[in-house]
Amino acid sequence: MGGDREIRREKVHPHGTTQNQWLMQPQTMEQLMAILAERDAAIQERNLALSEKKAVLAQRDLAILERDAAIVERDNALLERDNVISTLRYRGNSMNSCNWGKRKENA
Repeated sequence: MGGDREIRREKVHPHGTTQNQWLMQPQTMEQLMAILAERDAAIQERNLALSEKKAVLAQRDLAILERDAAIVERDNALLERDNVISTLRYRGNSMNSCNWGKRKENA
């Protein structure tokens, strides 16, 4: 059949480098320092992005709380309005019934 051929595939990392490139030993101290500096810069960039994300999420949460408070305030105003309307209708109906009885007597 196909024999004992071994197929080797290098795994490609998300940054476009292969696994073997990361495993190679740096040739000089300068190369090692450059690799470490690049790694540190990537970590700092990631940390900055995470901090910015946390700040944006905190602003979003604050906006949601403010929106919820405004909704509660609106709902309370609507309830108060509905109560006033009901009270006015009740008073109007009771006054109309009293006036209606007086009209009969006068007629």
